Amino acid sequence: MGLPNVFGWLMAKVFGKLSFLAVSSLGLATPKSKILNVGCGSGALLNYLYTEGFSNLTGADPYIDQDFAHAGGISVHKKGNKELEGKFDLIMFHHSFEHIEDQLGTLQQAVQKWAKSGVILLGLPLSST
Repeated sequence: MGLPNVFGWLMAKVFGKLSFLAVSSLGLATPKSKILNVGCGSGALLNYLYTEGFSNLTGADPYIDQDFAHAGGISVHKKGNKELEGKFDLIMFHHSFEHIEDQLGTLQQAVQKWAKSGVILLGLPLSST
């Protein structure tokens, strides 16, 4: 069994939600950007982004029980990114990409869903062991 990742814990305490830091502080999206979070689960990160001023938020996760919505028009769909329609300014895979069986095909589908100056953000967990 590995030791706790003290560096990761410290970074989380200093910077808070690192995905939010990447989205807002690095300028990957503006409050009006169309954002897709693939593998979003309950939509907690989308809710957090909404409270910070982002308004065009969509989630996709093929493993949830059913489609649902959060306040502010956040819609979460029981789908993978392949089944979603439309173009997105930011497509996030926050700790979900490593669980996808066809990673190359998923990235190819994501590229087709990019807006002109879109960004794909892969948030991958790191192990301390």
